[in-house]
Parts: sequence; C-alpha cells; structure tokens
Amino acid sequence: MIDSHAHLFEQYYGNDLTTLLQQLQETMEAVLVVGVDRKTSEEALQIAEKFDYVYAAAGIHPHKARPLNKKELAWFEQIGKEEKVVALGETGLDYFYENSPKAEQKKLCRQFLELTGEINLPLILHVRPAAGKNDAFNDIFKIIETTGRKEFDGVFHCFSGNSENAHKAIKFGFYCSFAGNLTFANDPELEKAARQIPAKRLLAETDSPYLAPQPKRGRQNRPDFVKHTVKKLAELKNLPFDKLSNRLKDNFFSLFCGKN
Repeated sequence: MIDSHAHLFEQYYGNDLTTLLQQLQETMEAVLVVGVDRKTSEEALQIAEKFDYVYAAAGIHPHKARPLNKKELAWFEQIGKEEKVVALGETGLDYFYENSPKAEQKKLCRQFLELTGEINLPLILHVRPAAGKNDAFNDIFKIIETTGRKEFDGVFHCFSGNSENAHKAIKFGFYCSFAGNLTFANDPELEKAARQIPAKRLLAETDSPYLAPQPKRGRQNRPDFVKHTVKKLAELKNLPFDKLSNRLKDNFFSLFCGKN
C-alpha cells in the first residue's frame, strides 16, 4: 500500500513511533512523511534517510504562515535538493480556522509555488475553505493563474472540494488526494468529485495522525489504515480494489519519484 501524506512525528506518536515505522515496513511500499514547519521537515528527512520506504516533504502549514525571507527560502531550496525529499509542502490556504491572516497565507503559498518551479519539485497544497464556502479554492486558483505557469506538478492533499474544483486542479496538472473523511457520513459533493476524477489523477492518504477512516474512526490514524480509503474510492469508481491500488501506486511514483 501507498500513503501519500502522513505526519509521523514523535510529538504525535511518542515512544511508539520507532515501533510503528518498523511495523510499517512489512505492509507499506511507500509513505510520504510531510513537514509542517522547518523542525518537522528536518525530522521527515531524518526518518526518510533511515527507512527505505519513507520519503519526505518539506513545508510550512498555512496555520503557521508568514512570508519567508531570502535565508529561509534558501533553506527550503537546499533541503529540496536532498535525495529523499520528493516534494515541498504542505502549504496553502486554510480559511476554516484562519490561524494565520489570509494575506500571509497567500504570500507564503505564492513563494512555494515559485520555488517549486525553480527547483523542479512537486508542491503539496492544503486548501480548506471556510464552512459552507468555496473561498479558499477560489483564491488558490487565482494565485496559480497569476504565476504565469500553465502546468504544475503537485497535489491537492486531503481534497475537500467539489467536482468543479477538482477539474480546475487537474487542468493545471495537479493530482487530487483523498483521505479518511471520504469514508465518513455521506458527503454527496465529495463523493461526486471522487467518481469524476480520472484514476490517473488520484492519490490516497491518511493525513496521520488525523482523520482515521471508517471502521477505525476515533482511533489515532496510521499509514496502513489507508486501505479503507482506497476501498471507498474503488467502490465509488466501480473498480476492483487491486486495480485501483496499483493505479494509485503508479501515480505516486510518477509524481514524486519520476517513475511510471
């Protein structure tokens, strides 16, 4: 199995983290550990260098957003050159909580979009609108359009939008990744989006330690629980589980490791 987005850090798993990482070697072909600030980005790289099946991403979560100075941008450029770092992010826009001012989130997101273009890495985007609105998606597409680039490598992680948002993301070259929330109580718009996205543009993730899927809801999430989200995706797309699982694996390695 492949988990395209997880936060496997001691602050969440404590002394159980090493045991979990060792156990996952038996069941997971790849796990992308995603940083949300410089500290966790460094931790992600350290884990990736220790475990062959782990890859790392370096970013700053929109909850912690502020524009980066030249020295900080250079740091992300440098870590992006490490062999096991396969993406920048996560970064993006979170208007649901708005823990950082919207203007700061937009500036940071634009900086990462520009940096990924310069160093040729995919970007992991976190896009969460305010309740009942589409504002974060509207703004992220405006930012993407103003870069002047016609196509991007990257993914809208933990996708929470509608089918129109999904089609726009794909038009710009992004993948859409679904997490455990797809398995929760019926969400017609999210399910419609999952059905309509071409399988070649899909990814699955856990966003561990959050969003444990049914039937594990209420527990601390872990990468091997991704199989429940893949099962739900397969049902929605009327595809055999193994066929979709293999497609998701190919998508992961094509996006993050340049392999088909």
